[in-house]
Amino acid sequence: MNAEVFISYASEDRLRILDMVERLSGAGVSVWIDQMGIEGATMWSQEIVEAIDGCRVLVLAISPNSSESENVVKEVALASERRKKILPVCLEMSGIPKSMEYQLAGIQRVEYFAGEEEMGLQAMIRALTKLRVTVSDEANSTAAGAPKRSSQGASHATNQTPRSEGAAWGKGRLVETNVGGRHGAKSPPPWEAWRYWQPGYYSSVSQAVKRRLRLAKRR
Repeated sequence: MNAEVFISYASEDRLRILDMVERLSGAGVSVWIDQMGIEGATMWSQEIVEAIDGCRVLVLAISPNSSESENVVKEVALASERRKKILPVCLEMSGIPKSMEYQLAGIQRVEYFAGEEEMGLQAMIRALTKLRVTVSDEANSTAAGAPKRSSQGASHATNQTPRSEGAAWGKGRLVETNVGGRHGAKSPPPWEAWRYWQPGYYSSVSQAVKRRLRLAKRR
């Protein structure tokens, strides 16, 4: 029987990954990892391909080490080609490698930081359950009741303005630019910006300007 989870990682992170595997196995998750150190060894290539073919989810252990690993990049690319689900797991604070941005675009990531492994494990179990990986009932129940830490999308900045707010702010900036304009008129406060979208606003302003010009000529 094939393992449902394939873990892609850099050999430099082996000790942390072995700890992760032990915790996942204790939760009833079937895991496949390379334990033989196959960096550059072609004799294991077929076994890796078969393991990725047979898995349901590829867990990508993200760290500065894996970002530099050509084999990790190949494994992620292969999983993407096979249309496998990919779960990015950050071993520490680090960005998504440029070489993997396409495959990981829009995918939620899980944090598995040193000293917070138990919290990271619960987050992984919740994510794997959603991806239809088999987890023991006890582990699933424990993870469901554990505190949740919000995680960011792999392709988005952490302090980015939400889309709805960003759209509204963009409109406000546009109105202020048009009204203040090149003539140096004072921009309206945000709570009055809605006026400049009202039908007939600019025509009524134009008529008022014309009346003032006529009065000025009479004087």
